[in-house]
Amino acid sequence: MGDCLSKAKAYAKAYQWRIFPCGKDKKPLIQEWQKRATADIAQIEEWWKQHPSASIGLACGKDSKVWVLDVDLPDGPEVLSALQKENGGFPL
Repeated sequence: MGDCLSKAKAYAKAYQWRIFPCGKDKKPLIQEWQKRATADIAQIEEWWKQHPSASIGLACGKDSKVWVLDVDLPDGPEVLSALQKENGGFPL
């Protein structure tokens, strides 16, 4: 279960991030992950018992208070740079 489980629990506890298990291919390992993602430690432990080699999925958005900008290659970095020049930097 290892490192991903301990990190998943730490993220849930420290930030109340809504976590779910993913495969190495980034595909969710549970049905309806958007609704079921949770910060509940017991549920996270149960999922990792069922999927011990799972990666960590994070349900972004209002409930986790996290947003993500995914910059894909090959053009992503160039597009991102242009957006920053036009609109200013990103808030941290």
